[in-house]
Amino acid sequence: MKWLWMRFAFLLLGALQGALCIGQMAQHEVPWSASVIVFPLLFVFSLLLGVVFVLSCGHQQKPSWFANPFGLRRPLVWMHFGAFHMFAMCLGSLVVSPNVGSIAYPHIGVFCSAGFALWLAVRAIVAVYRLDRPGEDQRRGEIKDGGIRHIH
Repeated sequence: MKWLWMRFAFLLLGALQGALCIGQMAQHEVPWSASVIVFPLLFVFSLLLGVVFVLSCGHQQKPSWFANPFGLRRPLVWMHFGAFHMFAMCLGSLVVSPNVGSIAYPHIGVFCSAGFALWLAVRAIVAVYRLDRPGEDQRRGEIKDGGIRHIH
């Protein structure tokens, strides 16, 4: 339960980061095409990186709001956490965007497309490697070390 509250605290920090930094970022013009370019590049990069980590680590767990997002042995949880951090930055930027003006909207689009690319890559990896459905051998396992399954 403590990780859920820590995640909420970091999401609040992400929203504050987006709200406070959008004014400075809006001074540099970004074309709308940047959000269209960021999505496929970040999606392919995070998908490849996630597949390499899943294949090399052996044990993986489905991302959960109750899991420790700061473990280096659980890259999918870390990527999931990063996606929601980008969504929080997007929402924080949207709150103050009427004060900044329409020049801030492409930046907000980049935040949203980056968050969606990360989230979609994690969902694809979970679906392909069936991390959301325990297999025959995983049902006999015992859950230890924060949710990672170890098979006897």
